[in-house]
Amino acid sequence: MNKILLVLCLVCLPGFASAQKTVGWCDEIEMLGTWEVTSYAGDFKSLPYDYRELTPVSVTFSDGSYTTFNYDGQTLIFKGYWITTAKTDNCFLHLMPWNGNESIINFRIQHFDNGFMVLHSYDGAGRIELKQVADPSAVRSTRASPSKDNAYGLDGVLIPSPENARGVVIEAGKKILL
Repeated sequence: MNKILLVLCLVCLPGFASAQKTVGWCDEIEMLGTWEVTSYAGDFKSLPYDYRELTPVSVTFSDGSYTTFNYDGQTLIFKGYWITTAKTDNCFLHLMPWNGNESIINFRIQHFDNGFMVLHSYDGAGRIELKQVADPSAVRSTRASPSKDNAYGLDGVLIPSPENARGVVIEAGKKILL
């Protein structure tokens, strides 16, 4: 029985690990904000003709507002963006142009991690490298240091005398069953 279980784990584990990587490595929320273009090369046939010869300076992804490609003195505006993932372990960035007459612009996301992103044109002929610009007003995750003196219920309410409490109590950041 143990051998069968081991074989099942070895067969299923690679598929599970791959699925986790596919779903988790591209995140629309982490993409929000301004990204500075550090490298731009190749042919971007999907961009409107007026912008093909220009080099972008930055890209700003916005939620609930317009996403923009910023050039020296010119801005290419998009209604929005979204990310899709494929079974081939690829993520794609889709930009919906402001002008309804233009087609959706697609990029393959080659790399997305730690404030660094590499985009390839859908046909692979162009490459953009971006570095996220730090936003001092952005909310970042915080971690509260647990108090060693107090105990709280699961609803976050302070328990005045934890020695008389019953059920699950949180003390020093850990759940304790009393």
